Amino acid sequence: MTRQEAFDRAFMGVYGQGRASAYATSVGGGESVCKYMTSEGQRCGIGHVFPPELYDREMEHKGVSHVIYGWVHVRQLTSPIGPDTSKIAKWFITEFDLPTNIPRHWTMAQVLELPSMAFLTALQQAHDSVSNRVPDEFLAAFSETMRDVAEMWELDNSIIDRTAGVACS
Repeated sequence: MTRQEAFDRAFMGVYGQGRASAYATSVGGGESVCKYMTSEGQRCGIGHVFPPELYDREMEHKGVSHVIYGWVHVRQLTSPIGPDTSKIAKWFITEFDLPTNIPRHWTMAQVLELPSMAFLTALQQAHDSVSNRVPDEFLAAFSETMRDVAEMWELDNSIIDRTAGVACS
């Protein structure tokens, strides 16, 4: 999958559902926790990138880098490919040409420097950083954060203008 395809899927999926994939953590809103997939079927940006049948509830409350590479302890990563490797991790590694083995001494900061991992993290943050907005504000805020992702990764963002009708900035 190309970065452009992932970007388009993430944007169209979230925009099409009309709201964030999150649940409120406090009465009256304000604070929320993002979810790859809610019980109602809403998905976050990354949640729209991978096939829904690969979703596993164990993914929740973990960033995409943790879902793919997992942690042995705070600063040491496991080798991701093996008989116990999750299907979702294998899918991301294959689709985004990520390394199959990470040196055990690498920190998460080093993993996040991998270009594909940095891109996937940016896609995830585009949704998560604005997910606590009220529904009327969420789509506009999400569109703007996705514009930032497109600019950072030199992607075509015309899908935002065609879909959201937002004037070019």
